[in-house]
Amino acid sequence: MIRFAAHFTEPKLIMLKHILFLQIVFITIFGYSQSPVSINYDASKGLKSDVSYVIFSDSRGLIWAAPEGAGVAYFDGSGQNGFRHFTQKDGLCGNTIMGIGEDKNGNMWFGSQGYGISMFDGKKFTNYSVKDSVGLTNDISPAFLQHSNGDFFVSVYNGGLMRFRNGFFEPIGDSTFSSITIWTMLEDKDGVVWCSTHGHGLVKFDGTKMEFMNESLGIPVSIGLDLAFDLNGDLILGTGTGPVRIRDNKVITVYNESHGLLPGATRNSIRCIYTKKNGDILLGYWNRIWILRGEKVLSVPLNGDLQKAPARFIEDKNGKVWPT
Repeated sequence: MIRFAAHFTEPKLIMLKHILFLQIVFITIFGYSQSPVSINYDASKGLKSDVSYVIFSDSRGLIWAAPEGAGVAYFDGSGQNGFRHFTQKDGLCGNTIMGIGEDKNGNMWFGSQGYGISMFDGKKFTNYSVKDSVGLTNDISPAFLQHSNGDFFVSVYNGGLMRFRNGFFEPIGDSTFSSITIWTMLEDKDGVVWCSTHGHGLVKFDGTKMEFMNESLGIPVSIGLDLAFDLNGDLILGTGTGPVRIRDNKVITVYNESHGLLPGATRNSIRCIYTKKNGDILLGYWNRIWILRGEKVLSVPLNGDLQKAPARFIEDKNGKVWPT
């Protein structure tokens, strides 16, 4: 599913309703307590599946999604349904895609669940897998990052961080980091790469060395599901018990019930984070979307329409926010 959201004068929010599992729905919320009005975008209206775990906005303004078991699709609003699909029949490496990214040349990258990685130049797919002996250590890839210095980074499931260069994938860091799983990668203003991981907390790569940061920063949870920077450059880490704010390599705030979170830490596991252009930070978890505004966490209840938390937010060139 893709869910679609657009930004209006605050506190209006448009988001997508959860039907079946992750189906595209268009919901407008006027205020935080009124019932949403929805327009559904699902398999009957252009997508080949009602489930989509990944969404990405490219440099051309196209919105890409990965319908479960049906390859990838981009939405540009043209044609009968506005979607253009690609599957293994078109040359894509696999039909279940976990990660989407874009390199400096405008090539699209797709990480599959067990079938390697595809690079799409707009005309054809080039595929890479473990069996191709190009350095990959696993055929599952959750995330990509184009660095400002020209490096293109790829995360590999249970295989750490890799750099793609001249057709080969080079491991980053020593053997300590070679088996971690990175879910999200971001570059800060100094060129440092920050990674959220499963079971190893926050990882930092400064271009020379990799470091586990949880112990030195005092981050209480080892599972980091997503990352975002706020407009001031603070790093917001989504953990299994709520968001954590990091500034200048120090934990500033560990958010809890006193900031507006739900009672019970396990109900505050964050799946996705996105910083809007107005500075509000969207948090997707439990059965709702929250807004981190300053030091307060504001709830946006969906009256039961959202059965599972969003897996990802992105914003298009028109300022519309798409959760999936």
